[in-house]
Amino acid sequence: MSSRDWEKELAAIDRQIASVPDVPVDESVPQHVPSAAARADLVTGMPSVRPASPGRRWMLYVRLLVALALAVGIVFWPYGTRCGLELGTYLAGVGLIAATGVWSAVWSWRHRAPRSHIVSLLIVLWALGLASWQTLPRVGLAIPTMERPAIWSCN
Repeated sequence: MSSRDWEKELAAIDRQIASVPDVPVDESVPQHVPSAAARADLVTGMPSVRPASPGRRWMLYVRLLVALALAVGIVFWPYGTRCGLELGTYLAGVGLIAATGVWSAVWSWRHRAPRSHIVSLLIVLWALGLASWQTLPRVGLAIPTMERPAIWSCN
C-alpha cells in the first residue's frame, strides 16, 4: 500500500481552497456566454469558418477561373515536350496548374464551397495526370515512345 496519508493530503487541499478569497460577481456587468460556434471551437480546438459572404464569394470564383484557364490553356501548349528546356518549361507550367488548383481548393474548403472544391481537386488531378504522362516514361515506369522518349535532355 502507499505510505501517503490521504486524510492529511485532502485536509491540506481544503485549507488551500478555503484561503482563496471569494470574488464577488458584479451583477451589473453581463457575463459573456460564448456562442455555439465559439463553444465548438473550444471543443475541437479549431476555429469555425463561416461560408464566404456574397461580397467575397467572387474572389473564390476568380481563383477557380484562373486555375481552370491554366488547366485548359495547357492543352494548346505551342512548344514541344520531347526533351530539354521545352520539357522543363512544360513541366513548370503543369506545376503551376497544380499549385493554382491547390490554391483554389484551399480557398474553397475554407469558405465551404463544395462544387468549387470538387472542380479544384479535378484541376489538381488533371495536372498530376499531365505530369505523369511526361515523367513516367523517363523514369522507366511506362513504355517510352517517340514523343516521350526515356531521356530528359536533348544531348
